[in-house]
Amino acid sequence: MNLEDALTGIQKMRKTIHEQDLWNDPLKLSDVMVKLSVYNSYLADHVSRLHKMATDESFKQFKLHEGLGATKAQQYAKGLSTQQRYDFENSKMVYGSVQDLLSQLQSRLRIVENSMRNNI
Repeated sequence: MNLEDALTGIQKMRKTIHEQDLWNDPLKLSDVMVKLSVYNSYLADHVSRLHKMATDESFKQFKLHEGLGATKAQQYAKGLSTQQRYDFENSKMVYGSVQDLLSQLQSRLRIVENSMRNNI
């Protein structure tokens, strides 16, 4: 799955939780969690590639400008690789955020299940 589809899927699943108010429905919440996990695993497939692309671009820019001195070359390398670094950092942040969300959803799922058991 490409990066954009994975990110779109994650956004869709997060939105589904709120729009469909799944907080008290363990079956539907569980289904969304599985889908969210799958999209996040696809996102993870891209994180290391994006890191490499950002690092490669920064190094390329440094090499192109190293004749200006190390400090200037570093400034150019940083300034001219911002898009690649953004893509990497954003994907890494979304991945971590989804991991945190899944952990919270697991806790919520346990609470709802325990509540349902106690009410039976």
